[in-house]
Amino acid sequence: MLQFDEGVNICTNEGVNICTNKGVNICNNEVVNIYTNEGVNICTNEDVNVCTNEGVNICTSEDVNVCTNEGVNIRTNEGVNICTNEGVNICNNEDVNICTNEGVNICTNEDVNVCTNEGVNIRTNEGVNIRTNEGVNICASEDVNVCTNEGVNICTNEDVNICTNEDVNVCTNEGVNICTNEGVNICTNEDVNVCTNEGVNICTNEDVNICINEGVNICNNENVNIFT
Repeated sequence: MLQFDEGVNICTNEGVNICTNKGVNICNNEVVNIYTNEGVNICTNEDVNVCTNEGVNICTSEDVNVCTNEGVNIRTNEGVNICTNEGVNICNNEDVNICTNEGVNICTNEDVNVCTNEGVNIRTNEGVNIRTNEGVNICASEDVNVCTNEGVNICTNEDVNICTNEDVNVCTNEGVNICTNEGVNICTNEDVNVCTNEGVNICTNEDVNICINEGVNICNNENVNIFT
């Protein structure tokens, strides 16, 4: 384990590459910052764990890739921010868990891809914001859960695709907003559940496709608006 009382700062003009047969664990009381002009690549057969009292910030001109046979876990009292000119790719056999008291922000010019054999879980007291010029793709064998006290906002020029064998659950005290120039596609063998105190807004230039074997449940105090 790497344990620090202050921050972890990595600044390089080339890539950050971590390859190990065991886990990658970072535990500290301050910020984890990675700045690079090339990619950030983590490949491990065990867990990737980041635990910090401040934020996790990744800024790179190329891909952010995490490949593991176990879980990806991020726990922080502040924000998780990923900014890249290329894609964000997470591929693993267990859960992807992000727990933060502030926002989860992903800004990229290419795809955001999450592929896991278990669930995707995001819990935050602030917003979940994804902005990309390409697609947002989530493929999981278990639940996809997003729980936030603020809004869930996805803005992309390509498709938003969620494919899972279990539930898709979105719980927020503010709005759920999806804006895309292409389609919105949700495919699941169980329920799609959206619970919000504000509106659900989907704006797309193409189709909205929901394919499920069970119910679609939308519970909110304001409007449900779909523009296509």
